[in-house]
Amino acid sequence: MIQTQIQDNYSKLLYASKLFTRNAHDAEDLTHDTITKALDKADQWNGGDVYKWMVSIMRRLSIDQHRKAKPNLNSFDITDTNSQYRNIKTSSLNPEQSHLKRVKQEAVKEAFNYAVSRINPDLAKVYMIHKLGGMKTKDVAKVTKLTESCIRTRIRLAKKAIKKELENSKYYVYLKEYNLIK
Repeated sequence: MIQTQIQDNYSKLLYASKLFTRNAHDAEDLTHDTITKALDKADQWNGGDVYKWMVSIMRRLSIDQHRKAKPNLNSFDITDTNSQYRNIKTSSLNPEQSHLKRVKQEAVKEAFNYAVSRINPDLAKVYMIHKLGGMKTKDVAKVTKLTESCIRTRIRLAKKAIKKELENSKYYVYLKEYNLIK
């Protein structure tokens, strides 16, 4: 019974997964993972709306996939101005946010990128992987083949160098606000 209801909701699930992933290929993968998980956990279904139950499974799977995602460090280049790790993402702004806030965030992004471009590239690379790539020092150490203490030192030195570059900038307060510098 639940298997037929799952199959009947496939097109709606695919549409919902496109909203989560914003990519057709990833949406199909997420939909199939959701269906597989739902079939495995069919005994836990409480008899309510199957679609709502599966969307909650999809949401949790999407969050888990996002958390597990690691940056592709093989293509990481600190001199690449288009790198996703070099620029602070502002695409997640809500439409309700004011124009002033968007302008402020773009200015902060430019100030931060300018400051990072002026420091030692080895320090900048480690800092960007750690802070904006979301990796722990232990993981950065494995990828860069440096010791954890070296990574912590480089992060500390990078923060100090960025602060020095930005100390006279009017955007320094905003960088602290966005937790890019402590």
